[in-house]
Amino acid sequence: MNKNIVSSLLVALLMTGCSYNNENFEGLVKGDKPTDLKKVEVEFTEYATLKGDAKKNGYFSEADPATNYLPAWLAKNYFTADEGSSAKVTFKFKENISAFAKAYASIDYLKLSNDDYKLVHGAGYYGSYLNKYTTSKLYKVLKAKYEAPAVGNIVLAEYNYNADAKPQKMDDPLYSFDFENLQPGEITRGFNGWFVQTTGGINWQAKSYSDNTYPQFSANGAKGAVEGWLVTPKVKVTNEPINLTFDVNVGYYNADCLSVLISTDFNKDVAKATWKDVTSSFTLPKVPTSGYGTFASAGILNLTDYAGKSISVAFKYVGNGVKGPDLKTTTYQIDNVIVGKDIPVLVKTEPQYALMEYTEKGWNAVSNADVIALSPSDYTAMGDPGKNFNFSASIKAADYLPAFLNKAVAYPLNKEAKVIVYKYYNGKTVEAYGDEYIYSSETARWAIDTHLLTKTEQYVLSAGNWNFDPSTVIALGGKGDAATSAFYQFITDYVKAEKGAQYVSSFGNNDYYYGGSAYQNNFDFRPSAWKAQASEYASMDDTALKELMFNRLPEAFLPALKQFYADANLVPGVEVIYTVTFFIYFEDKTTVPYAIKYKVTGLGQFEYIKDSLAKIVV
Repeated sequence: MNKNIVSSLLVALLMTGCSYNNENFEGLVKGDKPTDLKKVEVEFTEYATLKGDAKKNGYFSEADPATNYLPAWLAKNYFTADEGSSAKVTFKFKENISAFAKAYASIDYLKLSNDDYKLVHGAGYYGSYLNKYTTSKLYKVLKAKYEAPAVGNIVLAEYNYNADAKPQKMDDPLYSFDFENLQPGEITRGFNGWFVQTTGGINWQAKSYSDNTYPQFSANGAKGAVEGWLVTPKVKVTNEPINLTFDVNVGYYNADCLSVLISTDFNKDVAKATWKDVTSSFTLPKVPTSGYGTFASAGILNLTDYAGKSISVAFKYVGNGVKGPDLKTTTYQIDNVIVGKDIPVLVKTEPQYALMEYTEKGWNAVSNADVIALSPSDYTAMGDPGKNFNFSASIKAADYLPAFLNKAVAYPLNKEAKVIVYKYYNGKTVEAYGDEYIYSSETARWAIDTHLLTKTEQYVLSAGNWNFDPSTVIALGGKGDAATSAFYQFITDYVKAEKGAQYVSSFGNNDYYYGGSAYQNNFDFRPSAWKAQASEYASMDDTALKELMFNRLPEAFLPALKQFYADANLVPGVEVIYTVTFFIYFEDKTTVPYAIKYKVTGLGQFEYIKDSLAKIVV
């Protein structure tokens, strides 16, 4: 600013000082200073200007509270404010997740393997499934998987299920593979000892359907001829009668594209190996020509000719994606490759999930009405999630679970909470999550509890500093409000324990020492009701009894305040006040609102402010 202009302003103010003060500061006495006593209400949005977690998150939290930042922010923005100024600041605040919800926020996911089923069935038995008798033995698998679990560890275990199928008595296979550890997507390299090679720009794909994972190949979409090899690790064939089997499924058949080959000299180069074509020993479907069939055994090949030798089994796909007479695009899916003495009977199964928790007594199924683990039928009923029985980045859980809860929970209460445990595919692996949902009677909907809310805190300027003022208003609600009922019930229980059971009604939710009613959520100041409960009031006239009621009332709130607001504490330079609003029911059947104030004198300690009990004028 130009110095001459500043000087001119100062001169003008000095010359007109008296008239300026008189016009702008009414009642100002000569020698006084103009005051700037602020009383503001403001929303804080400047998280990006802060440091620490608040800047990164865009909200405050219990670990990184607003009190770490707002005093300095207020001092910077209201530097002219005088002593006694106050500011109510509204901001975003994330509550700590409850211990209950936290336990399910990130849980382990375990899909049983062939080796896991062996633990359940025991030596000499085979069956990659559980039945109605063996599901109770899941603890054996978890005990083997988790050597030192912590109490409270939770696992979503997935397994194949057939209620009546018994495990088959047979020796362990020399080799078996079910592809369940493959992650959906293109298979461009070897895995678990398997060799993969493709030409023509089309790759083997790992697919998942109905919670079953398998490799798939099709020339559909190719710009010309394609060739794909999928070769097992080497398997040493013993001198016993040994067999080879696998399961196969076909889609959109239009030509024979798959062959099965065996080599004894394969060493990572399919061109140099000697291969014997054994395709004719198996039955490869030639249907359906539209859509997909279902998995079935391709048959059994006796491997006696290879006794004492190590073999590699290849699945070779040859096709062509160009439309015309050479079009060969049949889709083939391979699963459950087994080399062994005994070949198991193919058992039709369905996926099932068990939510298991580790306690001091070991692994047990979670039994909690507020926890719902989605089942395969739940996913199916939701539509798209039923394709693979999981959610993903493109199939969001939050888009489906509110509607699911509306159907699953009958007559929910306001603020009722449920944890939904579900599977989530992150693009690479399947994970298990548990989200907490809260029901709102106002919107008649369930919504995920982000624990992010809007909070308002008051700050006052005292001793030159902005200080957090936790003074608050406790508005006790009317009949039916659960939190208010708990407040009054605590007063009643206190009366029974400290003053005597004779003051408490037979229902245990009203007292007539203070008059608190946890049923009506008010104070019952009807002399007739007090006299009916306790004989000591019988000789008192109504006026004297009502005087006794009001004299006792300030004492009535203290037990509940100490219980429910135990963290209330002193703040330097600030008088912390708790105001309680409530209702009194009188003999003339009127319900009248009142307010009463208490000063915080220490941690969880309150003192009635004399003469603060007053009727609220509406």
